[in-house]
Order: sequence, then structure tokens, then C-alpha cells
Amino acid sequence: MISVLVATWLGCGGDGRPSAISSSEARSVDLRTLPMTALSIPQDSLGGRPDPARRIPLDRGWTFEKKHRSGALEYRQPVPIRPRGLFFFRATPGVELTTADGAALPYRIGGAGEEAAWSYDREQVRLFLPAGSPEPGPDEYVLDSPLALTREGRLHRRLSGAESDAEFVRTRIAEGIASRDGLLLPAPATATWQVELPPAAELSFDAGLVLPEIAIGEGSDGVGLAISITADGATETVFEEPLSPKFGSRRVNLARWAGRTVSLTMTTTPGASPADDLAFVAAPVIASRVQDSRKVVFVFIDTLRVDHLSLFGYERDTSAAIDHLAGEASLFTNARSVAPWTLPSAQSTLTGRYPDRWHASTTLQRMLGDDGYATGFIAGNVYLTQNFGMERDWDYHQEDGLFPSAESTTDDALAFLDAHDGHDVFLQVHYMSAHLPYTEPMSYRYRYAGAAPDELADGFELADVRKAGAASNPELQQYIRDRYDNNIRYATDQVQRVLERLDDNDILVLYADHGEEFWEHKGYEHGHTLFDELLRVPLVIRAEGMPAGRFDQKTSLLDVVPTVLDLLGKPLPANLEGRSLKGGAGVERPLGFGWPLYGPERWGVVTGDDKWTATEGREAWFDLAEDPEERKNKLARSQEDLGAPFRQKLGEALERTVDVGFRMSNTAWKGGRRAPPLWALCTVPGGVAATWVGDDPLDNMHATARRVSHTEAVGLLADYQITGHEVAEDATAVELCWYGGYPGPRELYFVPERPLSESAPGVICSAYQGDAAGGTRGTMRVPADRKVLGPSRAPLATLRFDGERSLNMQYGIAPAPTAETEALDGRDPEADAMLSKLGYVDKDVTDKRGRPCEPSKVPLDPK
Repeated sequence: MISVLVATWLGCGGDGRPSAISSSEARSVDLRTLPMTALSIPQDSLGGRPDPARRIPLDRGWTFEKKHRSGALEYRQPVPIRPRGLFFFRATPGVELTTADGAALPYRIGGAGEEAAWSYDREQVRLFLPAGSPEPGPDEYVLDSPLALTREGRLHRRLSGAESDAEFVRTRIAEGIASRDGLLLPAPATATWQVELPPAAELSFDAGLVLPEIAIGEGSDGVGLAISITADGATETVFEEPLSPKFGSRRVNLARWAGRTVSLTMTTTPGASPADDLAFVAAPVIASRVQDSRKVVFVFIDTLRVDHLSLFGYERDTSAAIDHLAGEASLFTNARSVAPWTLPSAQSTLTGRYPDRWHASTTLQRMLGDDGYATGFIAGNVYLTQNFGMERDWDYHQEDGLFPSAESTTDDALAFLDAHDGHDVFLQVHYMSAHLPYTEPMSYRYRYAGAAPDELADGFELADVRKAGAASNPELQQYIRDRYDNNIRYATDQVQRVLERLDDNDILVLYADHGEEFWEHKGYEHGHTLFDELLRVPLVIRAEGMPAGRFDQKTSLLDVVPTVLDLLGKPLPANLEGRSLKGGAGVERPLGFGWPLYGPERWGVVTGDDKWTATEGREAWFDLAEDPEERKNKLARSQEDLGAPFRQKLGEALERTVDVGFRMSNTAWKGGRRAPPLWALCTVPGGVAATWVGDDPLDNMHATARRVSHTEAVGLLADYQITGHEVAEDATAVELCWYGGYPGPRELYFVPERPLSESAPGVICSAYQGDAAGGTRGTMRVPADRKVLGPSRAPLATLRFDGERSLNMQYGIAPAPTAETEALDGRDPEADAMLSKLGYVDKDVTDKRGRPCEPSKVPLDPK
């Protein structure tokens, strides 16, 4: 449940609220961005304690929990760090429990065998000792956590590395499941602003104590927060309260000073000791209380297919509670996402730009926040958490667990709206119900689905679906679709509760990040293909200026930001890739998409009724007017290069050059031992124009690619003892390296300077797999009779290494990275257990100890 439940009102008269005014008179002042006229904070907020260290003594006293059947003894004590994960199948990389002399204990869930072991979660450290072991003492074990040390340092001025006191104070903190933006004021601190108060002025903020990231000692013994106003030489305290770790929303009526320039001072006062008196004031904004406040609400339903909503014509009444929107809002029937999974789709929806420009873009929450809107995001997907940077620019960001109920999500959304009543609000509320695993309440369990079949339990996950053989069982597939529909009905029933809070002055955007495959193209779930069952999404916009009705023009989630800005009468940034849909309009232009979560790179574009995609050097072209189910690839039997116009259209959409070149890819490692490094050098007649590493959000393989000169190429071939690889005088080369310890594949690209048809016959690639213990070499060439492009799935050439891995050379089609674009990162050490629970990653997918290929590591005698 959200921690901001009910606002505390402080002020004079009636309920303490200032009289509301019209929005045309309203103004706001954000104290986070207003320069301070005075600031005093302690340089050391540790209260005389030693500086925190990564090795944390477990000295809080072990409590005996139980004796396991194996005889192992389990002890517990409070965990001294604040982990961000929800599941703890394994320790976060870098976190270890060791004996006092440094010997690491193995991590094990659920008990111990003949050796000591340990595990932990958000609350407890568990120590498992063999039967007959003596009780553990206070000095025997240490928890080692470099990440906790880094986070703890940011809370203390002397250790933070901030260039100024003001930079240190203006920060973001994590508090339980929430992330807040505001001011860190370790006691004793004083901050003062000169501010002209707007009419109907009201200071709103959340306040509380930040818990330390490394808990040593007794913690804070109390801290108070006071706020005073000085005007005409007189000072008056307008707020004074002790703070606790439980944050709460406060509002202070400042209307009596409206129109005057005053000094506003915040003071934090320590208890007997200043240790851990880390006071935080979140989102302190002085704003006019208005009669006609505006709410911009994004209802984001994860994994929702547009053709499974009765609102869009589905035969089942899956969205009965919100079907009234058909007569109130603009329904865009041909909207598409930019990617088949959550993170890139959500990023584009909040910026109006493609996801590879997320870090170089201004978010909608930042633009509206700068205009005085209170901004909040209630998120329920691991890819929407602070682990992946999705707390960015929100005043308040809440992570509602991994599989939150739609009811609790709605409760939290309504609480946020209540806490900001009378002020402009931008809220995004995210529902997870339509995403596996389906967790609808029992009251919805049999709405569309019958009893669970023998092959599948009620609470199934992705691995269960695969194990049950659903891919070849139509009845089982229908049961899974029925359960999916149950959850859509549950979610949309709850969405209606949010809609009931909105009026004609508000803006509603209802959308999904992607759809779901139900074996239309032999696959299930999402993240790996670009078929329309994944890319087509519902998009509903209700606002003044959006006519009710269905609009069939092709649109994109990129269009959401420019539409909202246009509806609010705000200027549109010049760099947006999206276009405004105000009035139901749509601008016909190429719509690019790609960025799959797993599998090889996939790219595509829709232009008119044509849809084109490319993966692994193969192209597909579908006429959506004639073939909406994407069954007939018009390029399947063509020997001509008919994809060139579409490659140009994709380049126009992405504002990147879409190149045709060479694609080098390794197959997954199949050996039982640790995967060795793989090195390759390709020489190209006429030179190499560009080379890059393909996207791999799950980081299954780390790889590098770089251009090297003719001279360096000759030297590298000698270093790796490659013979028979002649380097033409006009050739330059690329060096490609796949790191050791990573089991997955990775695509690397290089583009010749000359046309592909001229340079391809002279391309030579040599490779070495191994290390100083030995390895395998080989050389391959492009066959002289192979066409530059064509329908064949076969590689141009292949090197096989002892049956454990192959290296393939193919033609490749992909957009080249630019200085502005960044690859998506779908892995985070603390989030890996959650990703495993969702079925996105294997529990032991990566060993990051691998190093790049180095000639010095190659044995002298070729094998």
C-alpha cells in the first residue's frame, strides 16, 4: 500500500486549506530548483561513528530459529543492508557472507548440509550450521556488500563525492518500495529560500527519515523538521513535527502571505545524537490551490492485446466496465508499440522518441513537473523499477511488488490522487494482471475459463506452459487464453475505479506496452518476435479536443507525448519522433520498431499497408491489407533485392543509417566446462566503413568489435598463429571478440566501404577459440557464387569448434548506432532473481569473469 495515504493539513481557518482559485491565476514554485539563499548542513552525519565499510560485522545477536530434519541449525538476525530485490534465490553479485578471517560461505536456500551456509532477504540474514555446531558468536561472521557501501556513502556529505552542499542536498532516495525526489537535510541543517508566494499558496511535501543503507548502531534517536516564514522582519513557524521512517504527505497553508516575497526556512533538529538523522523532504512545491485542477492519468495495462478487448470489438465482454469509453474517447485501432517488451515501450511512451534515445530525451514527467504538476508512477513490473532507471524524473515512484493485484494498484493510485487534491497531477498507473502468471481473484477465476487441465496447475508460469506441451495442444492453448481473458476483465473492472475520479477537464490515456503471442506464429508469450499480435496495442485518449470514435490510421506509442502536450497547449520539442493525434488526426509516416528482449536482433517498419522486417540477414514483406495475419512473405521466393525501399524507410523512421553488411555470430556454448574466449579477424578489400556490436539486452554474451589497420591485421594473424590468411594490400580489417565465461550468442556487424557485391568475394575471416591451455583455429571465405541478398537462411560460411560452438558468417541488415543512441540494458544484479521468476533469464546465465581475447593468452604451438 502506498505510504502517502492522507494529507496532513496545517494552516488557519476551516479545514486548513486555502480558498481555491481558477487555474488562469495559479502559479507554482518548486523549492528543489529554486536557488537557496542560505544552506547549512553537517559535513559528518555519522555522529562520531567510524566510516562505513563494505565488510559489515554481524553483531546484532543471532536468534535460534529451528532445527532442520537434516540436523542443521538455523539462526537469524536482522539484515544490516537494504537490498532492492524481491526474490533471493541467490545473493546479489558481490554480496558475500564470510567468516571473520575472510572465508566465504556458500549461498543456499532452505537449509544446510554438512557445511555452513547462508541466505538473506529484505529483513533477515539466515545462517545454517551443521548439526552439533556451537552457537555463533557476535564476532564470527561478516557481510560483505560493496553496493551497500556505495549507497551509504551517498547519504553523508563528506563521503558523497558531491561538488557542493546544494548538489548533495538535491537528490533522490529509496524508501521501502518507493523512490522519492527531493531534499536530503541531515540534522542539524538549515535551508532558506527567497520566494514570492503565489495566490492561494500551499506548500506540499512528503517528509520522513531515510533509513541508512548500512545499519550500524542504534540508528536515529529522533529528528524534528520545522518550517518558518519570515516577512517584514517577523518570523513565524508554520510547521513543526518529529519525523519517522514512515513518510507522509503534508500541506501547509501559506495563503496569508500570497503575493509577498518572503524567506522560507526549513530546519532539521537532531536528538541527543546526530547519527543517522537523515531527514528527507520530498517534492517540496509551493502551488496555488485551484478549483479546476487538471489530472493527466496514464492507465498502462501490461501485455494487453487490442483484439482481446470488447472495447475494440472482441466477442467476450472482457472490458465491460470501461466499454463506455467507445462513446467518450478516441480509440486508435491501428496503434503499435516500438518493441515487443516492456522497457523500451515504456521509455518511448514517456519521451515520444525511440528507446535508444531514452538517455538523451526529456521525459513527459519532467516537462509537466517543471510546470508544477505533481508526478507519480505506480509500477508493477520489474522493468519499470529503479533498477532500470524508470524512477527517472518522477516526484514519486512506487514499485508495487512483482505481481500486484489490480485492486491494490488502484487503491494506491487513488491515494496518490487524494494526496494531491486541488493541484495539477500527472499519474501513471500500471497494471500487471494480464501478464503471466495469471493471478486473478477467485471471483474471476471461472468467468471465461473452466477447471485447470491435468497438464497445467492453476498457478502456472512460463516454464510450466512449455513443459505441458501447449505448443501442440489446442485445448490447452484455449485454456490459457481463457485465463488471460479472466485477468483482462479483472484489470479493467479496477481501471473503472480510476476513471470515476476523472472529469471533463482531465486527460486519460489508456494503453499497453505490447501484446501476447498465443501460437499464431508457433510462439507463446512475448519479447522475441515482431508480429502484430505483439506490436499492435490498444490506445485510447479521452480529453477535450479528442473526438469520440474509432480511428484506423496507423499510429504509435511515440505519439502519446506530443498528443498530451498539444492537448495542454504546450510547445512540442523539435526532436520528437512522435506526432500529435489531437482531433483524432494521424500523420502517415514510416513507423519503425525492433529491440526484442531475447534472440537475435529484429528490425522492421510499417509504411502504408506494407510491413517489412529483417533478422539474421533475412527479410520479410507482408501486405497487411491482404494478409493481416502475416502468413505470406512476399520476399520468400524472390531473388531480387526488393527490400531496399523498406530499408530506406526504416532509416528515415529511426534517423539511423540502415546498412547491409556482414553479420558474425557465435552459437550458444554447449560444452560442460566454462565457455572459452572466441577471437576473429576479418579482412575486407577496400576497407571497413563501420563495425559495431549488436544489441543483447540480457547480456548473455559480452563482445567487442573494432577496426584495425592493414599492418595491425597482419600482426594479429601472426600473434594467433593463423596461416593461409593473406591480407590484400587494399584491405583493412575488423577484430571481433566474444568474451570467455558467457554461454550465449552475440551478433557483431561490419560494413565494407565498397558495395557489398564488389567486396564480398574477397572477405576472409579467421578465428581462434581457446586460451593459454589450448584452442582451435580456422579460416573461412565468402563463396564466390553466393548472391548478396536472398531468401536463404544458410550462413555464407561456418567454422565449427569441437562440436561445442560454431561461428557463422552471414549477410546482415541492421541500423548502425550513432553518438546519440544507446543499447538497451535488460539486466541488473539485484533484479536477476525477479527476471528469473518471470522466465526472462536463466538463474545461472552469466559468468562475468570472462576477459577479452588477448594474443598473450594463446599457446605457442598451434593445436
